[in-house]
Amino acid sequence: MLRPTWSVALASCFVLGCSSDPPVPTECVTPSVSCAGGCVDLVADPANCGACGHRCGDSEVCSDGTCLLDCTGGSTRCGGRCIDVEHDPAHCGACGVACADGEVCANGKCSASCPGGTLRCGTRCVDPLFDPLHCGDCATVCPAGQVCGAGRCGVECGPPSTRCGDRCVDLRFDPKSCGACDVSCADTEVCSSGACRDACTGGTKRCGSKCVDSDFDPFHCGACDNACAPGQVCAAGVCSVSCGVGLTKCGTRCVDAANDPLNCGGCGRTCITGAACTSGLHWRSGICGEGRKLCGSLCADTLTDDRNCGGCYVFCATDRLCNAGACVCGAGKTSCGGVCTNVTTDPKNCGLCGVACGVNEECSSGACACISGTTKCDGRCVRTDRSPTDCGTCGTKCSAGQVCTRGVCATASASWPSMGNDVAHTGVSTVALKPPLSLQWTTSVSSVAGAPARPSVIDKNRVISGIQTYYSGVVPALRALDLSDGREVWSASFATGYSSYPAVYGGKVYVGNAASSSTKLWSLDADSGSLAWTLPMGGQSDVYWPPIVVGTKLYTNGGTYGGLYCFDLSTLAQVFFNGELEQVDEWSPASAAGFIFSLTKASLRAHDPSTGTVKWKVTLPTDTDRTAPVTDGTRVYVIGGTWLYAVDIATAKLVWSVPGAYTGFPAVSSSTVFGVSGGSLLARDAATGTLQWAAGGDGALSYPPIVAGGYVWVASDAAVFAFDLVTHVQTWKSPGPGGFLSVGSDRLLVATSTGTVAAYLSAP
Repeated sequence: MLRPTWSVALASCFVLGCSSDPPVPTECVTPSVSCAGGCVDLVADPANCGACGHRCGDSEVCSDGTCLLDCTGGSTRCGGRCIDVEHDPAHCGACGVACADGEVCANGKCSASCPGGTLRCGTRCVDPLFDPLHCGDCATVCPAGQVCGAGRCGVECGPPSTRCGDRCVDLRFDPKSCGACDVSCADTEVCSSGACRDACTGGTKRCGSKCVDSDFDPFHCGACDNACAPGQVCAAGVCSVSCGVGLTKCGTRCVDAANDPLNCGGCGRTCITGAACTSGLHWRSGICGEGRKLCGSLCADTLTDDRNCGGCYVFCATDRLCNAGACVCGAGKTSCGGVCTNVTTDPKNCGLCGVACGVNEECSSGACACISGTTKCDGRCVRTDRSPTDCGTCGTKCSAGQVCTRGVCATASASWPSMGNDVAHTGVSTVALKPPLSLQWTTSVSSVAGAPARPSVIDKNRVISGIQTYYSGVVPALRALDLSDGREVWSASFATGYSSYPAVYGGKVYVGNAASSSTKLWSLDADSGSLAWTLPMGGQSDVYWPPIVVGTKLYTNGGTYGGLYCFDLSTLAQVFFNGELEQVDEWSPASAAGFIFSLTKASLRAHDPSTGTVKWKVTLPTDTDRTAPVTDGTRVYVIGGTWLYAVDIATAKLVWSVPGAYTGFPAVSSSTVFGVSGGSLLARDAATGTLQWAAGGDGALSYPPIVAGGYVWVASDAAVFAFDLVTHVQTWKSPGPGGFLSVGSDRLLVATSTGTVAAYLSAP
């Protein structure tokens, strides 16, 4: 029955005249009752908790009609009320998250319609099979003392459900009534086979706090939260309008009417308590037919039943079936290490368990064979177009410093020694990188799952990278890969400290390793990884961006409380240390116009390269963070906060600034400054800051851009993009993830946030 609205009642006051009291509803909709002229919910109303006028204390809530300090039954406290955030459209998924007009709340998410087999009743999605307030349909409310089972009101629940209060629950899987009524599992646990556990058992899958059979559950069909559309059922993990062979469609579910006690011999034919269903007939006192065993209220054939294999509630895994009371692999499958696999095609178990195919091999008809595009060389399957040991033909080995490109050994060229390539960090390379690019190889440099890769540096035919670690307990390390095929050539670990960015000059790798009193500058041979020397520095728990080498001088950040170091590489002596800089992690000095530039906090300083003395200092309006100064010899370009600034070197003045959402550091080429702001690439006039053009990519660009071959290359975490410098048109998008970019010998290197380094080869 509809409740009269206040608007209609108030409108009548203008004609008949009314008192100041609100109108009294003639009838309240269940479960609400009338209290002092209004409809209230005695179960959840803190002002009328359990009875009209019974108010809970200020620190209490009303839960199931009782004033308590906290909510029970899986509800969430929102203000003074206990709310079911799974179904309340005013608090959907969390307190205060309201669904839009016309939407409903289902499983904690707002939706235009109810998922799976739920029924829309007003603004809520309900399960008409078990909801006592909407039993079978929206209008049917079970009388006091009755419960809703299989869509019908009664005094008892139909098997396999058990009555808990006014609801029918399955004690095997209900996390609020696990094994017995009101036995709740912890937030991190699930209810499986009537016990609270860390994980689901018996072939069921964890979806939220419940264990579900994704083969038949219309709310989680094939995968969690994959709800079937209204009118569909879930059969074998696929939403369909009909059930498979031997199954009957009953409402939203596919059932075995020969054995289902809720639908025994037909939909809705529920076996009474104590009876089981077998061959579509009700069996009393738990007596099953020959060859069957009573499992709960189901007569199961434990020799063939995948859910009661060899005993009740023994579920076979999804890749197994029940045969003679044991879970075994299906036809054509072999159990290898407890996993059912096809040994005719599995490269890890080819022909026999444990026989693994090698690199560039596949398993065909139970034998390992070379994949397409490879050649058998001395028992190995080799990509001769990129192998430095079999370049073009088997046995053709590239010389030291050469790289194998398209099957030809050639001298490696155009290395990428530091962040932004050069000592000015311009981000410009002379390599004629031309799209479209083809993926040559991908190699993981991460020893820690999820640790991002450091930006790569390149020396001849070596790619040197590492992973980002900070306060992780992981020993920092560097890895050198062959530029031809990505295979690891050497690795070097540091005993303690934090992972810093390397630089490579003249065949030597330089990297700072901060470990408090053991902080050092390391030098390694780029070709072999052997240690050349270490020099002590002051430091704490810092992460250093790459040093730069100008002539025979190396400049790097360091110091116990921040500073700029200079070392002479010919004598290995410390030239100077300037300790007046602010202590900041992750910055690198730059060199141009006879100065060394440092950037810490909001201070851009120009230092004398011989003494470290500050020649001038410009204080920026905003602080900098994880960035570096970029210079074209006329101006220094800096990202501070979210702004882009330009400082004139000759006058030591801030000449222009532009707001935005800038990140990282820019690139500068041919009087144009390129930066990433708000997920887009922006090109500005280097002299004035005027916007020249913009490009969006995927709208999530986040890594520093670089310039090579007449294109701007820029990346998001998802992909790398190339934009033509003349037409400003996007000409290429990578098929794989993006990251920090570097260039060398016709290749674009991508260091990703997932710990891999990928190499793309330029078009010929």
